Amino acid sequence: MIRGIIAAGHEATAEAAAQVMRDGGNAFDGICAALCAATVAEPVLASLGGGGFLHARPADAAPLLIDFFAQTPRQRADADGLDFYPIVADFGDTTQEFHIGLGAMATPGAIAGLFAIQRRLCRLPAADLLEPARRLAADGVVVNPFQYRIARIVEPILRARPECFALHASRRDGDRLAAPGERIPQPELAEALAALADAGQAILHRGPWGARLVEDCARHGGLLQAADLAGYQVIERSALELDYHGARLYLNPAPSIGGLLLGLTLTLLMDAGPPVRRFGGVEHRRRLARAMELTQQARA
Repeated sequence: MIRGIIAAGHEATAEAAAQVMRDGGNAFDGICAALCAATVAEPVLASLGGGGFLHARPADAAPLLIDFFAQTPRQRADADGLDFYPIVADFGDTTQEFHIGLGAMATPGAIAGLFAIQRRLCRLPAADLLEPARRLAADGVVVNPFQYRIARIVEPILRARPECFALHASRRDGDRLAAPGERIPQPELAEALAALADAGQAILHRGPWGARLVEDCARHGGLLQAADLAGYQVIERSALELDYHGARLYLNPAPSIGGLLLGLTLTLLMDAGPPVRRFGGVEHRRRLARAMELTQQARA
């Protein structure tokens, strides 16, 4: 029996991982199934049109990082005719400006990353990893309060195009977001996941999905071209290693900035002196505030 802990943003995402592991998959099969399921259950936070990173520590190999983050299109931006404009997301206690439109589209890496991880680390075929997500999309997922709150924050993005908002709208009243407790079936996404299982990543990077994206960009102000999709590569990197109070940490290396900044923060905390006596006490908070201030300066 495989024993493990699965952490996810939605119970349907976690259950997809658990199901493929019960069916004989390893932890990496579970990760891939969870990624696919999250695109259905957590559509604001996860997408097959996005990208990401995987920190992996295989049982018989050194830790590594698989980089399948989105890539900037090769075509240089020209403001004339570019579909690229700002919206403001309201988080309640603060607001943040995002730029959206086809001109904001990067080369997706999630699908290539999914298949790269499956080939490199998984036991099960890709179709088995996509199947829980396909079933979720066909049956529909019940919106929970957390997903609803996130959708409300980015509602200006979702409403930018009617086709996009329709995916998140109530099936009873298409003019509002689906509320907690409402089930949202996604039959077109279910068909797409089935097609992806059959055709593999070529359906995007050299096939009809990619052709449709490129055509939309050419007509409506985007930058993505066929060469961006065909030339996309998943990259394996050595993890950035750091000793922190006797623990060995593996972080995301350059060119990603997140691991570097996290490493800087932890190094500043270590340089501040021996571990504090009380976690959350005045001295602990003072050190944290100073380290975070210096890290923010480095980010800028």
